Amino acid sequence: MQPIDWQTIIEQAQTLNRQLLAQAERGEWERFSRDVQARDTILQRLDTPALHTLSEQDSLALSQALTKLQAQNSHLVELSERYRSEIQQQHRQSRTNNHAIKAYKKS
Repeated sequence: MQPIDWQTIIEQAQTLNRQLLAQAERGEWERFSRDVQARDTILQRLDTPALHTLSEQDSLALSQALTKLQAQNSHLVELSERYRSEIQQQHRQSRTNNHAIKAYKKS
């Protein structure tokens, strides 16, 4: 069984998480969605029996890195939910404005 280069996988996922954070802050949601899928594909490479061959020290380091990625992911979820809420509010306001315009035109 080939050893797994989990450090590189984690580094790639962390790099993508930093990009995802910047994209979320700029509202680049199409790119965000694409890069989330890319990050998830990278992390799927950790799903291998080779993980069972890691030393105790590597296993602990991997666990800590994954915990950090989970925290970053939670922050990304918060940002995307806040954005979704803002978009919904803007949509409601737009509909209200359209109704007011139509009512004004009828009068």
